Amino acid sequence: MKKRFQWLSVLFIFLGIVSTGYYFVSANSNAQYGEELIAKAAQPLKLNLSSFLTSAQQSIAHFNDEVVKSNFSKFSSNAFDTLSNSIVSNNRYLRGLVIFTNNLKYVFLKDNDTRITTFTPKNDSLLTWKRLNKNLKEISEWTDTYNFFLNNENRQLLENTPLKNGAVKWVKINSEIPGRRELILQIHQLRTVDNTNVFVAYVFQTSDFAGLFLKKLPMKHPVVSFLTTHGVLFTPIATKDSSAISNIKNIENQVKKIFNTWLKSMNRKPRSFSFELNNKIYWARVDSVTNNMGIEGFILTVSKDNLFGFYKQVTNTFLIVGLALILAGVLLWWFFKIRNRRVINSEERFVKLDNRGVYTLIAQGESEDVEYKSSLRYDYRQEKENKALEDVIIKSIAAFSNARGGTLLIGVDDDQNILGLQNDFSTLKKQDVDYFELHLRKLIKNQFGINFSNHRLIIQFPELEGKTICVIQIAKAKKPIYIKVKNKQGQTVEKFYVRSGNSSQEITSLKEMEEYIRNRFKNNH
Repeated sequence: MKKRFQWLSVLFIFLGIVSTGYYFVSANSNAQYGEELIAKAAQPLKLNLSSFLTSAQQSIAHFNDEVVKSNFSKFSSNAFDTLSNSIVSNNRYLRGLVIFTNNLKYVFLKDNDTRITTFTPKNDSLLTWKRLNKNLKEISEWTDTYNFFLNNENRQLLENTPLKNGAVKWVKINSEIPGRRELILQIHQLRTVDNTNVFVAYVFQTSDFAGLFLKKLPMKHPVVSFLTTHGVLFTPIATKDSSAISNIKNIENQVKKIFNTWLKSMNRKPRSFSFELNNKIYWARVDSVTNNMGIEGFILTVSKDNLFGFYKQVTNTFLIVGLALILAGVLLWWFFKIRNRRVINSEERFVKLDNRGVYTLIAQGESEDVEYKSSLRYDYRQEKENKALEDVIIKSIAAFSNARGGTLLIGVDDDQNILGLQNDFSTLKKQDVDYFELHLRKLIKNQFGINFSNHRLIIQFPELEGKTICVIQIAKAKKPIYIKVKNKQGQTVEKFYVRSGNSSQEITSLKEMEEYIRNRFKNNH
């Protein structure tokens, strides 16, 4: 475990150096040129556009699979609702479908958590609308004399769109629906087995369409424009700021020139352009789309200030992250270095024993590192409380601490029988484990101080054979530990105990004591 964290600290430092190095390289490299920066920015945009068009292609394929081989005249409103709901539910940016033939007008729109639909003969001037829930159960119904989607202007736009088999066309129309300023329609035409000519318009809201691309671009105020295979240029606008919209319109005029230049090129490879507008320098990147689905290409346009500002922010982020990783690695290394030193010195570091570990200690018998005590204060011979036994526990703790540390088990007799602490509990004011530990720690604190009680030992209460025992792990001391006891005359004296073999021995000779302390604690001075 220690080595794992040490390697982790090395990894942090290494990654920090790499990140910081990348900052200094990027800050002084040719990658700061505008044509390269705009090329980098356009790469994720191309991937997003390809993914979006693939989703649109799947929606068309879904509709075709259900309709082309069917007798279209027999389609009911419920069948259209089921099919349309399935399609819009599987395409998060698709807002609805508009379907019409020589005899039918059909609209299906996703409106938050509900659906709005109409299924009306072509020449009927009154439209009956229904609002449905997600399960297509009717909520309400109303009649309208005007349909924005199927008014004369938009119908002519759709009907006068000659499309080859499988081709699509994109158009942008001004919406008169409250809250939807502009809509983008992807128009598709098909012929069914009963020779019905069907026009289908897949409806996208401009703000959604723009959000798909603009919100995923990290720089400020990017402009994305699309050129359709029918030569129509459109720039989805998500903002309501009139001055920003005016600026985007001016940029779109420049984009038209760039597209014309790009279309005249033989291979139509990705190219970067720059132009000046309103005393600002702009960089633009034009590229084609593999899965065009009616889109010839796209252009990403960003002002020089926003383009360079973003990449400066990115490189600064590498510096901040790099320094943070280096600092984290150094702190982690230092922490485990100190922690490892504590382990070596047996300081404040214990391995918590599970029941198997405790059974092993009992099975091995008493030794220089392990001692058993039947109780803390209950005298099994006299069968009553005997507070003098508490001094024996304190003596054993001091002996282990003055030697090389060890483990003291209370509730186990010399024959390795598990007695438990229940008899000790009966001698206390509150007869439970919590009060037992509180009393034991008070005894230790009174003899050795609170620092020793909190950091030089740990106390556990495992349950073995249905009986609770006490396990005390004692670390070896950094300085000599003495205990205070009263002699026969009632005077308080200090005594020095050490662990010798499987028992605690008092050293009474001053010379012997000085020699032991000098040898045992020499590395701690």
